Amino acid sequence: MEELKLLLLRLDFIQGSFWNPSSDVQTPFGYKVANSLIGPIHDHTFGFKVDMDVAGKDNDFQLIHWKYGDVNRAMKNNKTDPSNYFFYNHTRYIEWDYVEKETGLKVDTENQKYWTIINRNKKNKNGVNRGYRIIPMTTSSQNLPDDYPRMQELSFTKYHCAITKQKDNEQYLKPLYFPVDNKPSMIHLLHSYI
Repeated sequence: MEELKLLLLRLDFIQGSFWNPSSDVQTPFGYKVANSLIGPIHDHTFGFKVDMDVAGKDNDFQLIHWKYGDVNRAMKNNKTDPSNYFFYNHTRYIEWDYVEKETGLKVDTENQKYWTIINRNKKNKNGVNRGYRIIPMTTSSQNLPDDYPRMQELSFTKYHCAITKQKDNEQYLKPLYFPVDNKPSMIHLLHSYI
């Protein structure tokens, strides 16, 4: 099994902010790191643009839904009588779905899905579609609303994975951070594409 793994490390220097030393030690804006100084709350966001081809360019983005429920529901497209195989009328099973249009995906721990890029025309020796699974290794999500003033530049942080068609003129994930004086109308936003 081939594996492509990306490990991203960062080093930071704290950029403190003034905080009145006579006020409470606990502040809703960060943590006290010295007298009259807090380390403000912040986050580090990273975005990557990847163009993957699986055994050619005729690929699909497939969602594999991890479900739990009634055995008959799980066996709905199978002619086998489930009563010969199950002690209980409950089981875990999977259902497949294809992403047909550009969209953004977020990790949802309550409704688990596998994200895969596959080639339906190429099979492995067991007859399974050739492909790769995308495994987000994140536990955080963007919690800023769309009308947040800087969301124009941060639109790529709204999703854990954005599925878009490959475009030769879009070599980089965009938009990157722009100077404060840029007008929002000049910025191409990710959510305007999906």
